[in-house]
Amino acid sequence: MPQPTIASLNVANAPLLNYTVASMQKDENFITRRAAGTFLEVSKTSAPYYTYTSGAWNKLNMQARAPGAEAAEGGWTLSSATYTCAKYAIKVPVDWDVDGNADPQVKPSKDAALYLANQVRLKLDSMFAAEIFLASPWTTQITGVTSGPSATQIVQWDQSTSDPQEDVVSLSATIRGLIGEEANTMIVGADVHAKIITNPSFREAVKYQQITSRRDMEKLIASWLGLDNYLVAGAFHNTAVEGQSATLA
Repeated sequence: MPQPTIASLNVANAPLLNYTVASMQKDENFITRRAAGTFLEVSKTSAPYYTYTSGAWNKLNMQARAPGAEAAEGGWTLSSATYTCAKYAIKVPVDWDVDGNADPQVKPSKDAALYLANQVRLKLDSMFAAEIFLASPWTTQITGVTSGPSATQIVQWDQSTSDPQEDVVSLSATIRGLIGEEANTMIVGADVHAKIITNPSFREAVKYQQITSRRDMEKLIASWLGLDNYLVAGAFHNTAVEGQSATLA
């Protein structure tokens, strides 16, 4: 038998040099930085800040003035609130010898940096969702029903008779009546997004549109709803105990 053979030259179970498998989320799944715009840098962990009372600032007090008469007097009130910063941290120890002895396919230091960056994004989106997807902070609550909605209800968007565009335009007008500004941003979860893009009224409105990316879809939906921004909160995290089958939330 000719020597050497292919089998004798192949190291048993040697990993591929140019291929690895990992589960990582796309950047577009994370929406906190896009929704917040900019983060405010502060020098103290806790301090008060001023707020201008909307009603006083937008009250019309100017009046006609007769010659020699005093001008009508206006003004505003200031209130205050307090912010508090909390520290969050996580680490991934990587010894120099682990880095040096790793196969070329894996780079422990680089992998650790990617893992930690992802942890920051997961934490931000988790905290952001916990703050905005609640009933308590908001003045107006709207509930979805299958049919026959009352004044505080809408037809659920997975129903063929629903009209998300009409609902959002109406809700935006409600917001304007409360704060003087119409809504400019809508944030939905992936499940709600799926209902919107398959809704008959939306499909009819965009049937001649060319959509080549998720961002194109988001911009199109925002325009259709009369908004500046439409964001899909698509990030998820594993809530299962380590070592158990993943439970994504």
